[in-house]
Amino acid sequence: METAIRTWLMRLLTLIVIGSQCLLSTGIKREDIIKSLVNNNSYDNSIPPNFEDDFPTEVTIQLFVLSFNSVTETSMEYSMTVFLRQRWVDKRLVWNDQVMAAYLHPSYGTLNPTSRSTSGQQQGNGTVTPPAPTVNTSGDGSPMEGLERLEVDTRLIDSFWLPDLYLVNGKDSKIHDVTMPNRLLHIYRNGTVATSARISTVASCDLHLSKYPHDVQTCSLSLGSYSYSVENVVFKWHPVPVIFREGVTLPQFEVENGGVGACKIQSDSYSIVV
Repeated sequence: METAIRTWLMRLLTLIVIGSQCLLSTGIKREDIIKSLVNNNSYDNSIPPNFEDDFPTEVTIQLFVLSFNSVTETSMEYSMTVFLRQRWVDKRLVWNDQVMAAYLHPSYGTLNPTSRSTSGQQQGNGTVTPPAPTVNTSGDGSPMEGLERLEVDTRLIDSFWLPDLYLVNGKDSKIHDVTMPNRLLHIYRNGTVATSARISTVASCDLHLSKYPHDVQTCSLSLGSYSYSVENVVFKWHPVPVIFREGVTLPQFEVENGGVGACKIQSDSYSIVV
């Protein structure tokens, strides 16, 4: 009888301790959420978000033009500096109660936990299954209330899948890196990913000078995916595709937003926006 009572008390104590841990879990930090995403063994940053589905990942692009630096007629090129902004949805990066519960309580498996035994059940081996931890990261007065996005450190950006965007008519391009690479990445609750990078590029421009000096020239910037076909990645322009910084000027030229469009290289079916 005494042994049975002692065993019952031990089980009760186990449940009390585990219950206390669940209460403490509401103190979740941003750092914990980011770690849960980066350390997810089922996440592969070399695979596009919808790779196994029947639809491509749609990437929205916007350019914020910081400056036009020069247009050179002899070499038919121009240079500019922009904020290149991209946005897409990666459902693997959704961070919600279930995801954080699995991270805080490793015994409950991966970051996509399946159904478990009922909380507090006695197993055949005499152990007690702990109740699944509950983590509410919004709307309950917890530290995460009102937090809609995670700002990822520049040094962690490459831990996540990124579109392989390149400048089709770019001749020499770079991402600024003083004092750190000028890149940012934000992850929203629903898995939406937003990135921005400060880029300077020298791009080719086919100038037609037969009517010089009364000619009107149009210099475009074409962007697209280098390795993914339209079956996996598709680019499209943001509803406001190009924004000019106030005061952007170029001597002897008039800077205008001449419109944007999209095209597809028919032979290989790669997505390009112009």
